[in-house]
Amino acid sequence: DDILILILVCQPGPYEPATQCSKTCGNGTQTLNRTCLNIASASSSIPQTCSNVSQCGTNTSTVGTCNPDVCISEYLHRR
Repeated sequence: DDILILILVCQPGPYEPATQCSKTCGNGTQTLNRTCLNIASASSSIPQTCSNVSQCGTNTSTVGTCNPDVCISEYLHRR
């Protein structure tokens, strides 16, 4: 039983930005990474990384969109 519990404590954490947004205005992209976290120690205020990262799989990085709003001020200045 203990072995089963140990396998289940590692889960991928939330995606967090790993790079700056490629644009400050309008549909930029940025790399997002997530860390394999040991949720058994989630009671502590600092998330602990899992010692066996492979338990979270390999899907630890993705590309997300950021700053979707087009900057209106730039558009107004050009007119």
